[in-house]
Amino acid sequence: MTEELALTLQAALRDADSQDPRYRLAAAERLWGTHEENAQVLPTIRRLSTDEMGPIRHVAFLALREACDPDDIILYEEGLSDGYLPVQQVSLQGLVALGAPLARERVEEWLNADSEAYRETAVYALADGWPEEASRRIEIFLTDANMTVRLAAAQTLAELADPESRNALAAALSDEDSAVRRSISQALAKLGDRRALPGLLEALGTASELADRLACLEDLGNLGEADAIPHLDQVARRPLASLMERAGAGASLHRLGSAEGQKYLRAVLRAWRSYARPYAVSLIGEHRIAALEPELRRLQGTRGAPENLTWALNALAGDGAEPPTPLESGSS
Repeated sequence: MTEELALTLQAALRDADSQDPRYRLAAAERLWGTHEENAQVLPTIRRLSTDEMGPIRHVAFLALREACDPDDIILYEEGLSDGYLPVQQVSLQGLVALGAPLARERVEEWLNADSEAYRETAVYALADGWPEEASRRIEIFLTDANMTVRLAAAQTLAELADPESRNALAAALSDEDSAVRRSISQALAKLGDRRALPGLLEALGTASELADRLACLEDLGNLGEADAIPHLDQVARRPLASLMERAGAGASLHRLGSAEGQKYLRAVLRAWRSYARPYAVSLIGEHRIAALEPELRRLQGTRGAPENLTWALNALAGDGAEPPTPLESGSS
């Protein structure tokens, strides 16, 4: 543990006893994820899980869920009846993660609850705890009366990627909510179902967040439909397109067999604005675009070379050096 972290933890442990709830909340947030650094952290978080302020209890329970200590099962069981809904939700997630006997019973209750918040939480919990049966059980929630529940079902089915869910997902493509339609299209794209194409193109044109547009570009590459090529090319050619979008479109075009894809990625690597280079480098490494290896080597030794450059070169070399996510590898 560094001296700086030790001082931070000591300050947080002290603030956990403050009379001011703002200090206690800040303490809970700082102690979250540090239970292995100091033996006092976990007991302090447990104490904060009974704080009079709901948001403080919520953060404390989030920290307990991350620690995933079986000794906290009783706390989670008590949390199920907490007056603050987020605490109830995290408590159920904690019980599921620990395989507690009460978890399955409560998930079943919440799946059939009148509260949409309970149903939404139960959908995610079912997938976390019992993925082998979750797809079949979750499909019916694609037609739930509440949008957040339908979205939870679509997102969960996208993660589970069960081929048996294709038709149920396709039947829900006309959902009235654009976020639900986008998640359903992404789920179908993961399954290689071309019925995802219209929804992905719609989302690409209407999504307001860059992260959502980049996800759509990636999904279009996953889908493998040549009909997407002109749309991806249009994105990459757009004068005001961000370099991030140009890189994403380029990678998907390459995956669909268009020679234009490498050209767009090369342009991003050479652009005087460098903010999108790490993303382009990660795409080149992830999709093993060997033809752009000279471009990556050209960046070696330059000022501001992307931190994931070595990772990408190793990936192209096929040495198996593949971290969970290229942009978080920290390799240089």
